[in-house]
Amino acid sequence: MDETSRRLDDAGRTSPGNGWVIAGALATALLCLGAASHLQRGRLAALRKELQLGFTENVVENLPPEIAFTQVALGSFRGLAVDVLWIRAWDLKQEGRYYEMMQLSDWITKLQPRFVEVWKYHSHNLAYNLSESVFSPEEKWMWVKAGLRLLQDRGIPLNPEATDLYQQLAWTYFHRVGKYSTETHWYFKMRHALEWHRILGAPPQGETEDVLAWFQPVAEAPERLAQLLADRPDAGEKIAALRRMGFDLDRNWLETAVQLREMHEEAREMGAAVAAEQAALERAGEMMALLDTPTGAALLAYVRAKVIRDDYRMEPALMQGLMREYGALDWRHPHAHSLYWAVRGARETMGRKSTDLYSIVQTDRIVIHSLQGLAYAGRVQFDPRTGYYNTTPDPRVFDAFEKAAAEAARRQNVEGATPWELEEVHRGFMMFATQALYLYSTRERALQYYRHLQKVYSAKWPGLYTKPLEDFVLDQILQGRKIIEQAQVIITGLAFNAFNQGLANGNREYSRKLLAQARVVFEKFKEMQKVRNPDVERQQQELPPFGLMVMDAFTQFLTQPSEVTPIRFKKRAWDSVDPKFLLPIYDRVRPRLFEEARRFGYEQPEKLFPEPPGMNEYRETRSRQIEEKSAEPLLK
Repeated sequence: MDETSRRLDDAGRTSPGNGWVIAGALATALLCLGAASHLQRGRLAALRKELQLGFTENVVENLPPEIAFTQVALGSFRGLAVDVLWIRAWDLKQEGRYYEMMQLSDWITKLQPRFVEVWKYHSHNLAYNLSESVFSPEEKWMWVKAGLRLLQDRGIPLNPEATDLYQQLAWTYFHRVGKYSTETHWYFKMRHALEWHRILGAPPQGETEDVLAWFQPVAEAPERLAQLLADRPDAGEKIAALRRMGFDLDRNWLETAVQLREMHEEAREMGAAVAAEQAALERAGEMMALLDTPTGAALLAYVRAKVIRDDYRMEPALMQGLMREYGALDWRHPHAHSLYWAVRGARETMGRKSTDLYSIVQTDRIVIHSLQGLAYAGRVQFDPRTGYYNTTPDPRVFDAFEKAAAEAARRQNVEGATPWELEEVHRGFMMFATQALYLYSTRERALQYYRHLQKVYSAKWPGLYTKPLEDFVLDQILQGRKIIEQAQVIITGLAFNAFNQGLANGNREYSRKLLAQARVVFEKFKEMQKVRNPDVERQQQELPPFGLMVMDAFTQFLTQPSEVTPIRFKKRAWDSVDPKFLLPIYDRVRPRLFEEARRFGYEQPEKLFPEPPGMNEYRETRSRQIEEKSAEPLLK
C-alpha cells in the first residue's frame, strides 16, 4: 500500500473519539429541530397570526380534496415541483404556447393554492393572452369568461382575504369586458348583457327607488328552500306543477321563464306573435299562469338569488346595498360588476395589515372609474332576440360618482392636496355632468353641478366657468365653433334619443324632455347665428325647420336595421306618436318596415304599422306646412 492510500485508509477509520463527536452533533441537531418545531407551533405561529401573514394556520384547511392531497403527498418536494413548473410555464409563455401554459398554470394553482400571484397570472393569461390567440368572437369570449370564473369560483374562495384577487377580477370586468380592449369588445358586452338578461330580465326605466323595489324580492329571497316552503304553504304544489312540465328550480327553468315572459310581452305589444313562436306560447299558458301568482314570483326570486350565489359567488343583499348607495345599477352592464367586486374586496379585506395605501388607491381607482363608466353609459338598452346593445348616460349615478371621488380624495390626501389624477377625473366629470343633465335631465340639476364646478375650479381655470349655463353648455357641445352641421348633429341626436331611449322604452316623459331640450338648442343656436358671415350664402347659415329635423330623426330611427334598432322598439314608438306626425314619412319608411316585419316572422305587417288616417289626402297635397308643423303634436 503506498503512502497516499494508507493516509486515506487511516482517515476513513473512525476512532472512539470521533464517534462521540458525531453523536454529539446529531443530538445537537435533534435539539435544534425540536426547538424550531416548538417555535413554529408557538411564538412564530403567534407572530404569523398577529401580522396576518396567512389566511389560515392549516395549509390544507378548506381546500378541495384533490388539492389537499397534493399538499400532503408531495411533502417537502412540493417546492421543487413548483419551481420546475414555473420555469417551464415561463418558457412556454415566451414561445407563445398559451394552451400548454394553461395546463401547467392549473397544476401550479393546485400546488400553491394560497399563492395569490399564481391566480392573478393564470386569470390574466386566460382573459387576455389566450383570448387573443383565437380568432372568432365566440372563442375569445369563452377564454375571457374562463379568466373571470377562475377567480370567482376558485381563487377568491380559497383566498377570501386577498385584496389583489378582488382587484384583478374587478379590473377584468372593467377593462376587458367594459372598455375597448379589443376589436370584439361589443361582442363581449353583448354576451355579458345576454347572460344577465336571462337571469334578471330588464330593470325598470324609472328612478333608483323603482329599481330597488324591482330587485328587492331577489335580495330578500331565502337561501334555503325549506324556508320558502314554510313561508308559502302552496309552494310545494307549484313546484310539483313545474316538475310535471319538465322543469326544476334551476337555471334552465329561470332562463325559460324569462324568455316566455318576454315572448308574451312582445306578442301583446305587437298585437301578434311571431309565427314560429305561436305554438310555444300556446303551450306555455300553464307556466305563465304560475308565474303570475305571488308564490310563482317568490319561486322565481328564490331561483334568481340561488343562481347569483351558486354560479357567480355574488351576494344579492350586497347588490341591493350597492344600488341603494350608488344608484340604479343595471347588472347587464360590466361596470356594475367591476364596482361590485372592488367594493366587496375592500370590505372583505378591511382591517388587514397588508391593506396598505397602495391597495386603497387601486380599489378607489376601480370604484371611481366604474362609476364614471356607469355615469357616461350606464343605461343599457338590450334586445336578446337580435343582440342589439346600446348605452346612454345615466344621471342616476352622477351624485354617487361625485361622492366617491370626494371620499377617495380625502383618503389619498396624504400631502394636503388632492392627487392631480383624481382632480382631473373629477373636473372632467363635472363638465360632462353639467352638459348631460342640461340635455337629458333638468336645467335645475345642471345648474347645481355647474355652480359646484364654478366654486371648485374657477380659481384654477380663470375665465372658463364664468359664462351663463346655457352658453357654457352650447360652447362645450359645439366645441367653441358656431358650425351649423355640429348644431344639426346635436339637435337630431337629441330627437333620435327621444325615440330610441324614450318612446322605445315606453318612457314618454323622457321623450318629451329630450325634444324640449332639442328645441332649446335649436333656438339658442339661431340666436347665436344672428351675426352672419357676408361671404356665406344665407341658406348655408340657417338651420332647417325644427319639425323637419325631428322628422328626419324619426325616419332614421324607423329605417335602421333591426340589429341597430329592434322592430319591437320601432312598434312602441310608432304607437306613441300622433298619427299626423306619420303622414310625411309613411311612404318613405313603409317598404323597409314591412320587409323587416316579414323577415322576423310577422305575417301581417300592415297591422303592425297601419297607414295613418288622411294619408290619401296628404299624398295629393304634399303640404310643406304640414311637414314643418307635424312635430308639434308629436306625442299622443
